[in-house]
Amino acid sequence: MKPDRITQSNIRSYLLGQVDEAEHEAIETAILTDNELFEELLVVEDEVIDEYLNGKLDPEARSRFENYFLAAPERHEQLRFARVFDQYVSSQTAAATAPPSASHSWRDWFQTLFASPVRVAAYAIVPLVIALAAWQIFFRQSDVQKGLVALNSAYREQRPIEARISSLEYAPFPITRGSATDKVNQNELSRAELTLLETLKNNPSSAAHHALGKVYLAKREFDKAIEQFDAAIKGDSNNAQLYSDLGAAWLEKGKLNRDDAEPGKRMAELGRSLENLNKALGMNPNLLEALFNRALCQEQLTVYSQAENDWREYLKQDSTSPWAEEARRKLQLLEEQKKREAQTKDGVGQVSTASIV
Repeated sequence: MKPDRITQSNIRSYLLGQVDEAEHEAIETAILTDNELFEELLVVEDEVIDEYLNGKLDPEARSRFENYFLAAPERHEQLRFARVFDQYVSSQTAAATAPPSASHSWRDWFQTLFASPVRVAAYAIVPLVIALAAWQIFFRQSDVQKGLVALNSAYREQRPIEARISSLEYAPFPITRGSATDKVNQNELSRAELTLLETLKNNPSSAAHHALGKVYLAKREFDKAIEQFDAAIKGDSNNAQLYSDLGAAWLEKGKLNRDDAEPGKRMAELGRSLENLNKALGMNPNLLEALFNRALCQEQLTVYSQAENDWREYLKQDSTSPWAEEARRKLQLLEEQKKREAQTKDGVGQVSTASIV
């Protein structure tokens, strides 16, 4: 839905990837053609970054910021450059406008500031450089991002697996599966896969491997997903989201093999899942996707008390999102199961005592 009037709230949602395609296009077009709106975008962007750096974003907003705003490595570099350059200009301007000391007259200060033509030129191009950096950050969408946007569009109504995939926005998971119940936009899914395959061919990178792995994970092609995630880790071994997605792939592979004739194989797959999810949370204890997936994995491993602890911890960090509603239902089911087991145990104990008497 296109907004009638673009507010700072709309811009904030735009930066966090919380708008649909039509609204995204409307806001982007308006920002490109309206100088005042562009200034507002810079203000809101600064606020969001400061909130992120100071830990003031709620868990869901923080996850969206990391998964959408910082989805591509080049945006990290562009953002870092823009911030450092802006800080440098601010410090230089502050130094230049400081009151003159007793030993220097205002004429000395003025001559010092504008003595060098190079310095005058540098100050003249500052707005241009900042505007160019901002355009690079906000409006030049990488092919990796295009693939991920298409992937999100493909599964907007229903997500394909129970585990969380990083960068994939919330959609309900169906209790019963089958061709009749699957809701997926096949055109968008094909676009995502083809875009990322072409990207990987022309410009191979860890980000491209990671993104393509997400597509295969969503398609339930788990071996292909694991292969892409392993390739991505070789070039980006400190990426917690990568290990979370790899853990999700092993988890779903283990669930798929639930009825396998070799139960040891399934347990080994779930063990690989737990290993990678623990690694992800070791790098980032606040990574919601990894915490959600580990709770699911603990349930599959039937270590219900640990699963219960993970669901409780998840709800401490995220208590309001649709993901939290699923976590709450999972926790309730575990608590009810524990209660039934306790009642059964008490009943057996009473029968045994009666028989002895």
